[in-house]
Amino acid sequence: YCSVANILGKPEDGDEINVDERRVTQEAEIIDTLLNGYNPKVRPIGNVLYEGFHRPVVITVSMHIISLKRVDDIKMEYDLQLFLRQKWRDDRLAYAKEGPDAVTLRDNQKIWTPDTFFGNEAEAHRHMLDQPNTLIHIHRDGSVFYSTRLSMTLFCPMDFVKLPFDTQRCNFIIESYAYTEDDIVYIWDNEIAIKYDSNYMTSLPLFEISNITSEGKSVRVKERTYSNIQAIFHLRRKLGYYFYHFYLPTTMLVITSWTAFFLHPSKATARMFIGLGSLALLTLFVSISF
Repeated sequence: YCSVANILGKPEDGDEINVDERRVTQEAEIIDTLLNGYNPKVRPIGNVLYEGFHRPVVITVSMHIISLKRVDDIKMEYDLQLFLRQKWRDDRLAYAKEGPDAVTLRDNQKIWTPDTFFGNEAEAHRHMLDQPNTLIHIHRDGSVFYSTRLSMTLFCPMDFVKLPFDTQRCNFIIESYAYTEDDIVYIWDNEIAIKYDSNYMTSLPLFEISNITSEGKSVRVKERTYSNIQAIFHLRRKLGYYFYHFYLPTTMLVITSWTAFFLHPSKATARMFIGLGSLALLTLFVSISF
């Protein structure tokens, strides 16, 4: 009798193991061949002419925001955790069509990767538990997909002229540390530049995210021009917090002080106690609040 697996056309367990072993062996052989003689210190040559004569590497960037969990308007900084994803083309890593569509490389030191840094970073680290949270896929045409998980604290200059009716713009600046735009050009992914889960972005006590936008530009530093892209978080201050913690208590104190006007003029001590007491409480409240 034929087995159910044969009837349904599904390979048996032994066949699945053999197929998987062949795939793993083939990936290992492809990686060894690609890295043989490869120099990770040399950047690849770009495929597109830029300004008529340069061939920079075009780095296509997208990001998946995991959380924006703290906005400190006193220190003017915010905390961000995200997956940063970069794609580029390296013809030295192209391989024959007989292989799989892509191979996975765990060690990002084996190939050239862009020296991406963050212009307004105050502090940052890569996640290493229990293995480095990085992923590299090399496709047969030489396209490289590089993803890494980052947590960072970023500076955000703020303007409090309209406090508490203000809206702040907090930038996330991405650019190359050493390469000018003759060598590297950053662009946002046209399909989905910035992805985020709104459920993890609404827990800020003082702000709400009204919008997230992206832009790209060139930045000139000491006669050298660098490619620069930015994600911009538009943060609108929540009025409810200030209503319950500032406006309502102070309004009640002011109304309480008005009771002194309804007391008989002969009750001078009581009237003075109410007025001075309300003023003292208001002063104490403001000093504690700020």
